[in-house]
Amino acid sequence: MAKSSEKSGGVSPAGDSGEFSSLASESGVRWLQWFSQAASGMPEFQRALKFLDSVYALLNVNVDQRDGVVLARKLGQLMVRFTGQGRCLSAQACDKLASRILVLNGWLHAIGQDPERAYAWQSALVAGTHALDKLFTTSEGADDRHGVLVRALREFSKHWLKSVESASFSGSDRANLVFKVALNDRSGLVPQDWWWRSLADTDRQTLLLLIDQEIAQLPQTQPSLAVSWKSYDQRWRRLRLKGLLEHLHETSLLADLLKKSAVDDFEAVSAIQALRAAGRHRDAIYQAEQWHRMMPRSAVLAEALYALYVEDGWDDEACELALAQFEMDPNPLWIDLLRKQGSSKADLLVKDLCQRVHLN
Repeated sequence: MAKSSEKSGGVSPAGDSGEFSSLASESGVRWLQWFSQAASGMPEFQRALKFLDSVYALLNVNVDQRDGVVLARKLGQLMVRFTGQGRCLSAQACDKLASRILVLNGWLHAIGQDPERAYAWQSALVAGTHALDKLFTTSEGADDRHGVLVRALREFSKHWLKSVESASFSGSDRANLVFKVALNDRSGLVPQDWWWRSLADTDRQTLLLLIDQEIAQLPQTQPSLAVSWKSYDQRWRRLRLKGLLEHLHETSLLADLLKKSAVDDFEAVSAIQALRAAGRHRDAIYQAEQWHRMMPRSAVLAEALYALYVEDGWDDEACELALAQFEMDPNPLWIDLLRKQGSSKADLLVKDLCQRVHLN
């Protein structure tokens, strides 16, 4: 067994007959004495022991005092305090934070497999949301040149997600837990499809309600041809919602999101196309007309509105729009579009425009 352990490069778990197996028979008190001595020269090790000691002091209360909500809040406070630092502006700081995340992950594994702590399992997972929120903020712009922080954070997030899925939360509770954390990963430190797959497996009605509330809280924007960088404030939240709605194939809410958050004419066209895809054709025409009045010189917006007119059989309106755009900018594209329209009025207009530019 020792040889096979050496080949694999790993250390056998406690209780196996592999490397260090003789130590498995020693009592926990002795282990604690050894670790306490070792920690005196290793600050991160000492910090981890203090965190674990505080956690189990909290867990070892009288059964009558085990309130799940209160326990989750207190565990969350301990976890956030343990991670404890501001931004990771150096590789050394990232390495320290990564080691703390590994401790959190190890503790989460342990409590999930401890039948005596079953009462605390869901509280620990709820507390994990506080830790993840803090870790995502701390890790933004980190100098993670060795990649250890991202790896540790992804491993912790993956284990947390799987634990939430396997715990006895209702579909509605899982939607609330995962949704809030997924949206706060604004730098995309964790692959977004992990979040989206987990959310797709929750209660859909609850999830859509959460998304609808999130859209309602977004600031209303008006598309413009003069876009500044300030126009893109809080875009990360809009992009997170967009990715989730596309994964869920939820076309109507996606249309609402894009309609409310378009900042330029190209995004306005995307919103119009989303409204069409959601079967909201009249809404698409109304919105396109409104935006076209605001940006009459936008060729892409005019073309989108023209397509809506033709699709709905509004030939006169389509011809008027094509003529107005051609007079502003004699682009042969409008002649080609009118030819494809095929109405009698469009054919007459094509002849007139061709004569103006001497085209056959």
